[in-house]
Amino acid sequence: MKKAYISNDQSDTFFYFEIIKETAPKSILDADMFLRRIGAISKSVGDLSMTPHTLLDGIDFFPEYDFPIYHTIYDNIFDPKDDIVTKYDLSILTSPMDIFSKDETSKLIDRLSSISSRIALGIPDEKELSLLSSYGKVTDLHVDDKLYALVSIS
Repeated sequence: MKKAYISNDQSDTFFYFEIIKETAPKSILDADMFLRRIGAISKSVGDLSMTPHTLLDGIDFFPEYDFPIYHTIYDNIFDPKDDIVTKYDLSILTSPMDIFSKDETSKLIDRLSSISSRIALGIPDEKELSLLSSYGKVTDLHVDDKLYALVSIS
């Protein structure tokens, strides 16, 4: 696993909240705990936010950065080894290649596809779009110079 814990990428922040706004999920698995990675202290950043009643769970790949505030932002925080049985409307991985190797990212996407209706993630290039199509319908999204995908799991 790579150790790019902190994120200050405004494209990722916009993508994170815009995909939540557009898909209106009732439950979200923030698979790389993006809100913690950007130093958020609530379920909003500036004028970007999610509804306060949205279930927001996270997977904690960086337990060394645990602060009490994140236990109020996230409803549940899972260890990567936990067997997650909750079914989510949306799982989000904003910048998986900044944190995980390609193999780790692939395994995590496999895992998320079994518990999520949709997966939104940042991808390094358009070649990845065809690989993601094995999970379901893929919509590519562009924010500034970054590429993201929304995969509707079939």
